[in-house]
Amino acid sequence: MPIVRPFRAIRPTPDKVHLVVSRSYIDYEEDDLRHKLASNPYSFIHIINPDVESEDRAVAGSTDFFHKVREKYLEFYHKGFFIQDDTPGFYVYTQSHAEASFTGIIATTASKDYADGLVKKHEQTLTKREKMFETYLDITGINAEPVLLSYADDAAIDALVDEAKKERPIYDFSTADEHRHTVWYIGDETKITALKEAFDKVGAFYIADGHHRTASSARLTYDRNGGHYGSEAPHDFFMSYLLPASQMRIHPFHRLIRTQSPLDGEKVLEALKKDFDFTGPLADPRPKAKGEMSIYMDHIWHGLKAKEHEGILDSLFCSEKILAPIFGIEDLTLDKRISFISGEKGIGSIMHAVDSGRYQLGIALFPATMERVFSISDRGETMPPKSTWVEPKLRSALTIYSLNKH
Repeated sequence: MPIVRPFRAIRPTPDKVHLVVSRSYIDYEEDDLRHKLASNPYSFIHIINPDVESEDRAVAGSTDFFHKVREKYLEFYHKGFFIQDDTPGFYVYTQSHAEASFTGIIATTASKDYADGLVKKHEQTLTKREKMFETYLDITGINAEPVLLSYADDAAIDALVDEAKKERPIYDFSTADEHRHTVWYIGDETKITALKEAFDKVGAFYIADGHHRTASSARLTYDRNGGHYGSEAPHDFFMSYLLPASQMRIHPFHRLIRTQSPLDGEKVLEALKKDFDFTGPLADPRPKAKGEMSIYMDHIWHGLKAKEHEGILDSLFCSEKILAPIFGIEDLTLDKRISFISGEKGIGSIMHAVDSGRYQLGIALFPATMERVFSISDRGETMPPKSTWVEPKLRSALTIYSLNKH
């Protein structure tokens, strides 16, 4: 069974938490970033973009840049923007919005379990990015955003979480995206033991979001330990958000295609007849079941149903039967002709992107299930890039796990 540990979180003071926490750094455009920095001196964005206003800016991803991140973090720490709990604990965290609510536990997870296959993946990672994130962790010494891990629902864990939620939360605030964030601290040794014993019966964790961060944490553990895992040093663990499978929400990643020459819609439809049956034009283009897709071009939605689906993922079926043979798109990570848009943004976002002329064709997919993700991970297989868009999306700096003492 995978190891779960409590930890002494470094976290924003309650009066500043709504100002400190931020979305993931990759979510901010340059103009949005500058507005955040100018309007909010407490935002964690100042830490992960420490010299955006400097004339002598370090190259993003360089060791100089990571040292500046570390310096800015320590500046915030010593100014008293953060506090640290006196004793290790677990943190029950609920994120909710108008359409969904998610409750899980922020804890630390062992890198050794990733190496041993008890923390399972469904995506391949890039060595270059692994090494870059390892350097980031090594220099900054902090995990500021937990990896999202899922596990098979467990009634005992649910009962302990429900009990914790009867206490007064340490945080309860809302953010500008109309999400509510509530956190409860579990510091009682008896309750900690009960949770650890309950998790001892969980067979495996599954990475839902954060493959590169998990792989980088494992690299750091291995390198700092001289080529092995299993010590009890802070760097042997990484911060995780443990969420039962029933609470995971998976959206598809839709495909957008940019052609190099004018699109011949009739030719595309003719090519699709080999592997698909057609319906449409569609008033409601959202795919209703596995093996169904919808294609938008020339202001019309066409419904597709696979003649022989073979039980494979729709994202893979799309690559094998549409993207590669019809458009010559073989590498989803490098080919500039394809882009992706999360299903959470809705079908209308595909129409807008195509109608604007930036793309010539959009493909809407049916989402995978968490059970399918578990099955693929258990078999040691991987999904194509951009196969799932999962909720919840976690905020940075709600809790921080220190890999070093300071």
